[in-house]
Amino acid sequence: MRSILLLTAILILPTAVVPQQAPSIPKSKDVTTYRPIGETRRWTFVTVDTVLGVLESKVEEKTTIGGISGVRITENLKVDFSRIGHQYQIHSEGDIYVSRQGYYLGSDAKLFFDQRSEEMSLRRRDEQIEGYYTRGGERVNQSTTFKSDGFAVSGYYVNRLELMLAMRDIKVGDIIEEEVFAPGDMLTGRVHGEVREFSWQQLHSGAFDSVFIIDMDQPQQQVLFFTRDKRLAKVVFPAQRVRAYLDAVERPAEPARVPKTAVPTVSIGQLSLAWAFYTVLGLAVVLFLSGRGWKRPAVWGAFGIGLCGYLVARLTQVPLQEFLIEAVLIPGLRGGESLFTLGLFPALAGGLVQQLLILGGVIGTSRVMKLRKGDWILAAPFVGAGFGLCEACYLAIGTHPSILLSWGLVERAVFIFVHAASASLLVGSLSNERRALLPTLLVLILVNSLLRYLPLFVQERVVPLEMMHIVFALTAMIVVGWAVFQRRQTT
Repeated sequence: MRSILLLTAILILPTAVVPQQAPSIPKSKDVTTYRPIGETRRWTFVTVDTVLGVLESKVEEKTTIGGISGVRITENLKVDFSRIGHQYQIHSEGDIYVSRQGYYLGSDAKLFFDQRSEEMSLRRRDEQIEGYYTRGGERVNQSTTFKSDGFAVSGYYVNRLELMLAMRDIKVGDIIEEEVFAPGDMLTGRVHGEVREFSWQQLHSGAFDSVFIIDMDQPQQQVLFFTRDKRLAKVVFPAQRVRAYLDAVERPAEPARVPKTAVPTVSIGQLSLAWAFYTVLGLAVVLFLSGRGWKRPAVWGAFGIGLCGYLVARLTQVPLQEFLIEAVLIPGLRGGESLFTLGLFPALAGGLVQQLLILGGVIGTSRVMKLRKGDWILAAPFVGAGFGLCEACYLAIGTHPSILLSWGLVERAVFIFVHAASASLLVGSLSNERRALLPTLLVLILVNSLLRYLPLFVQERVVPLEMMHIVFALTAMIVVGWAVFQRRQTT
């Protein structure tokens, strides 16, 4: 019992002893440092599987408005809700002028309504915004007061939201609160939201990235997905059931491209620390399951077989899961099926492939190394530990440092424990009554699949990340305890 408690402490300890710094990015000092002159960004608006429209924004040139240095950005927005049965369209073409710090300086735009069009022209003069709108072709002068260091934010102009975020510091836990101006309505208002977390997210089919997730409740409910390199990669409008995706970025002298996944990098020191921790855990669990078996040379051959087993998994498991995502999950989502139902298929595929490879490694250890029954039982946990250690070290390479050295340690450690214990359970079933092999294998496949399925609930914000990892740790303890019980029953 004390050993089980010790293993539990090993799993939970990293979250308490490793300093956890909230991820953050500093503000840009100049608009052109994150969006150079000539760059175009395009967002596509969709609902379910229907494309509603596009916003295209291009940084055209440097300019001066009222003696203030700034840039001119074209905005062409067209969103047609008639495609989903609502007689409502948004269509505008024009320019917005902002200072080098992103503050609003003015607008020139043409607004289209059915068979007619209207114009708008506004300029900043100190604390005043002045200009005109047309109504039926007649100019109507406009004037209002708005602070000189304020941003323009309104409606579906998501490029303006991106600009505001890029020109301020972003840190997990921060409250975003700004007074903003809506040029189309000639009104001031407020934006309010919270930077909820920084995590690795699937943005849309086949596209993953590390993003700050920002929950906005003013001027309307929105969920923003903002990358470290200052791309507003996705915006969700829950009330309207609309999503906007940044699907192209075109820089001067470059062809249009889909923004590439930004794989977070870790330093050699951070990676070495994580790998060392995983290695210690791997040794701890095999010593716990095999006792003094580590002194026998054969067990290290079994460890090598486990390492190679995970390399085979990369060549089989990943392509199978990608096929299921493309062939089952994506078409199902477009057809309105539940993500939680469809997500079972790739999770089960991963659990099935991994457990069959661990079973193959356990059997192969006996056949290749010609082990006696006693040595085979001692060597089997090393197969699982090698498999789990290789998986943990490989996945650590693509993990953000703030996650790698906190709860991420628990997640990877759990797989090392589960793989080592599952190999021990499989060899116990093989070496005694083989009637128990099939039910044992099925249970282990389900456990492995469960651990791959649970992150979906975190991604969809059904359960918090911390709760998932507590479930992970408890699952590992149950499987290890099962392996210990089986071994005591058969020895």
